[in-house]
Amino acid sequence: MSRVRFFVLFAVLAVLVAAAATSAQGVVTVNPPSGPNGTTHEVSVVGLAPSASYTLDVIYQPSSAVVFTTPFVSDENGGYAIALTSEVADPAGVYQINVVENGNIVASGTLTIEAPASTGGEGSLAPGILNGQLDTDRAGDDYVLEGTAGQIVTLTLRSPDFDAFLVLFGPDGLQLRYSDNGLPPTDAQIAAYELPATGSYRVYVTSRNAAETNGGQRASGAYSLEVVVARSANEGAIAAGEMVAGELSIVAQGAQYTYEGRAGEVLTIDLRSDCQMTGHISFWPTVSVASPGSAPFRVASPSALRSKVRTAVRPPPSRPQYRRPVNRQAK
Repeated sequence: MSRVRFFVLFAVLAVLVAAAATSAQGVVTVNPPSGPNGTTHEVSVVGLAPSASYTLDVIYQPSSAVVFTTPFVSDENGGYAIALTSEVADPAGVYQINVVENGNIVASGTLTIEAPASTGGEGSLAPGILNGQLDTDRAGDDYVLEGTAGQIVTLTLRSPDFDAFLVLFGPDGLQLRYSDNGLPPTDAQIAAYELPATGSYRVYVTSRNAAETNGGQRASGAYSLEVVVARSANEGAIAAGEMVAGELSIVAQGAQYTYEGRAGEVLTIDLRSDCQMTGHISFWPTVSVASPGSAPFRVASPSALRSKVRTAVRPPPSRPQYRRPVNRQAK
């Protein structure tokens, strides 16, 4: 049977964090007011006009870019609530959250995503982003990842200072995978690798020059190492913050997942494929979101090997299930 290679689906309750603030017309509060990537924050707004239309904007202050926006209608008491969770890819720093009515800001505040803690170059790995620093006194840094047979692991090494090189060793000490320019031009990624056994895996971070000269030419500079762990599933329920990996084929043209949603939650659904061109057919991932018994209310247009959609969960507020069909398109 002809098969399309692994696709990877991320489902995360979306972006960003917020801090308490007041304005002439509204008050924004958040619990907790700040935290590292992956923290869930309950955001509430009071003091608005009852049953009125507004827009919630979140702006990353260093670039003044609007990174998230959603319309909403205040409740009969002039309030609004939303659950926001920062993603691992969201940059650390100060954000501004604005409640806008007819082009006017009626409530606003600031928010902070805390930077990941730096590491001295050794220790255990967990899902998330770890910051490190290479120095010329050593060729590279070693980490240990505790893995379970069947888990799907993606390791991403980025550096603004050197050409990244990443190696994965199995529990038996044998090299399993390596990446030089897995993320061109100079970053490295071991994508969607299924662990063959349960045990302790060694992850080695180094530079291309050091790898090619057996440590003779060493680099120095900052780097980040991201670890994403998924489970294998072609259908079924998926939880917030969870990653699953599946496989499509000529017979199985799509996959469907469900998520127990709450009205007002913000979803980010990130679908990726590492499929390469085969003849005249390539796998361009497409993802859509729909409530039970209705047509999709958000569809993400595919771009290259990735399709990403960010949307607020629609009413009713009774925690319905939301379908996530995954399809492929021939190009």
